[in-house]
Amino acid sequence: MDQTIGMIIFLAVNLILAAGLGLLFGKTNILGEKSRLSKWLRYLIGIVAFGLLSVIGTATAATYDGALLNARDYGPVSGGLWFGPIVGIGAAVIGAAYRFTLGGITAVPCTIATLLAGIISGLIYVWCRKTGKQLSVWVAAIAMLVIEVIHLALVASMTEGGLAIVLGPTGIGTLTFGVVLVLVFSITYKMSSKKSEN
Repeated sequence: MDQTIGMIIFLAVNLILAAGLGLLFGKTNILGEKSRLSKWLRYLIGIVAFGLLSVIGTATAATYDGALLNARDYGPVSGGLWFGPIVGIGAAVIGAAYRFTLGGITAVPCTIATLLAGIISGLIYVWCRKTGKQLSVWVAAIAMLVIEVIHLALVASMTEGGLAIVLGPTGIGTLTFGVVLVLVFSITYKMSSKKSEN
């Protein structure tokens, strides 16, 4: 029963935050280039907001069969994909640092994976800008899927018994829910930003 309640809280908190921040940033455009805020203030707000998402995604992690189902990477990925590498990497540093302090057998691969999440998502943002391509919610979801596969591959290769972890419910659940959260943020952000332009 406790495990089920923990899972419900984990899912609800992270879904609400993903949708809420997507709506907030879309409607207000405070992180966009047309914002009245200075560039560095926008970066700071983005780093703190998406860094907190990463911390909360870890802090609310639900225990399933002795392993943690978490949502650590979706904050840095959402920030990096939509607002650039400074936001993505900054948020990843916050999330990775918090994860590292918790210790455990997966501390090192999970810390590395979260840092990579911010870097890769930021590089995708830069690539879209340089090629003139517009990021879609589906590309964002695929990017998150690839990033989570890299995360699980690091855990499997760097942790004793890691393969069992990543092929179990927590590995598959973390991957699936991470993609869902990036989709939720991306959809709500795109929809609300379009409405605010009308």
